[in-house]
Order: sequence, then structure tokens, then C-alpha cells
Amino acid sequence: MPTYEAAIYNKDVKEARARGESHPRIADEWGSVHFIEVDAMNENMARAKLARDYPESDGFVVDELNPA
Repeated sequence: MPTYEAAIYNKDVKEARARGESHPRIADEWGSVHFIEVDAMNENMARAKLARDYPESDGFVVDELNPA
């Protein structure tokens, strides 16, 4: 099964840190990009898996997604 590497950050945390604050639920480190690997049959399935663990509704942004 192919592996994809995603560059993910949290826009809400990034905005809070820019104001000198912390997000009430998500660690400050998520204001910076994290590289996450996910195994999936294709890019759409990789995005679906990432969306479950890092939901857009919680402020997560998949900045890039590339084959690893």
C-alpha cells in the first residue's frame, strides 16, 4: 500500500500564538507544520484518513500531501 506524507498545521493554534495566546484544547506545537505519514490506496483515501484524525472543523489544514 502506498505511503503519503502530509504537511499539517492548525490554523486556530497559529492564530492564537500570533496573538500571544494558547489554544484552549490543542497544543501550541500545532501552530507549526507537522509531517504525518499515512498509508492509503490513493490520495483521496489518504485525505479521508487524515480528515478523521485531523478534522478541518477543529482548525487543521493539510498544507501538502505527497507520495512518500
